[in-house]
Amino acid sequence: MVDNSMKVKYWITKEGVTPPIQIGEEGGVVFRAADRYIFQPYKTVNVETGIKLDIPDGYEVQIRGRNDLVLNKGLVIAHGVLSLGSNYDKEIVIPIRNTEGYTKVIELAEPIASFVFVKLEQVRLVQEKPKEIKKEEPKIDVPV
Repeated sequence: MVDNSMKVKYWITKEGVTPPIQIGEEGGVVFRAADRYIFQPYKTVNVETGIKLDIPDGYEVQIRGRNDLVLNKGLVIAHGVLSLGSNYDKEIVIPIRNTEGYTKVIELAEPIASFVFVKLEQVRLVQEKPKEIKKEEPKIDVPV
């Protein structure tokens, strides 16, 4: 069997961080929390992963919330899906929001988000003149 999977380098940026976990054949990978985090009601916390990725040119990483974090804890990625391009060269930090009225906790090494690599198409915008739109005078009914 030939392995056609894309190879992506990553670095652990903090001591004691658990490496990302490959999940299934669909190519998804899971980030884990690099520390213990406490979430006050309705507040957002930037959760560090302790991981830096070498995102190839022409790709982006899409980071998505995990169902168990949403369903069991009411914690969501603050922007829905977080997209990072090849120019992002820092540690992956994920803004997570507590959507409920009481304090929540994410423990060290707890799975917090899944990510996939998505190939980007090159787009070239071409400006055109707007099409002429004929305006009709409004008809006003006047009582007689």
